[in-house]
Amino acid sequence: MRGYTTEQQRRSWREDGVVCIRDALTDETLRMAREAIEWSARHAGPNSYRQVSESGAENFQDRANPAALSRYGVLAKQPEFKAVLDELWGVGDVWFIFEQVFIRRNGASPPTQWHQDTLYMPTRGDRLATVWFCLGDIPRNSALEVIPGSHRGPLYNGIKAHPDEGTVPLFDRADIPPLPDIEAEREKWPITSWATGPRDLLIFHPSILHGGGQNRENVSRQTVTLRFFGEDTVVSDLDDGGVYRCSADEGDPAYHPVMAMYRQPTGSPFQHPHFPKL
Repeated sequence: MRGYTTEQQRRSWREDGVVCIRDALTDETLRMAREAIEWSARHAGPNSYRQVSESGAENFQDRANPAALSRYGVLAKQPEFKAVLDELWGVGDVWFIFEQVFIRRNGASPPTQWHQDTLYMPTRGDRLATVWFCLGDIPRNSALEVIPGSHRGPLYNGIKAHPDEGTVPLFDRADIPPLPDIEAEREKWPITSWATGPRDLLIFHPSILHGGGQNRENVSRQTVTLRFFGEDTVVSDLDDGGVYRCSADEGDPAYHPVMAMYRQPTGSPFQHPHFPKL
């Protein structure tokens, strides 16, 4: 059986909370990912948005689409994902939470603002991972940027997830500090990025600070992120901040199990039978 990581990469995961793994995806997984993201473009969910600039540049994003859970749950069960996470975490049970997809076409689009994913998920634990990959070559000057080790620091406040909500803070809580202006003080932060190809995986703990990924002129990109959790994950004390437009009620067509977890007591196991198990 193939080993996906080196000892140095496993150490980097433990210390930095991020690792780039080369040539991990098979042809079959890439085929499934392309079909899935094309499906997402045609079946936008309640948490999606699509922007088209005057020049025709398109910026589409969707995540936690209730109708997509089974489709991306099948993709997440491709064997390389479980194998990689077993090497990084140690062998154990792994579940899929939800997908997030980005499609940028027909020209330049702005970079993603700095943020931490756990602010938008009711999760806490060491066995958490955002698995990020693009279905094409991404040069370093357009790549996602991360701040290694920041997953062990503070959890900063963010903004609402939808562009039509402007820069409204996500939480009105004094115990969650405001996000520093990282772009204005880039020299103070150990910002890291990698050029990637379509078979490469960028894996990071969702509490790590990350952003960037600016689309350049005449470049199109399709990005898939899959979010996973392991046995130590518990429910955090965060509510959903109003960022999800789906339902916690199983009879609702907009139902997604992540919403049901917001109803669970803080510190209880993050478990639900509708999360696909790898």
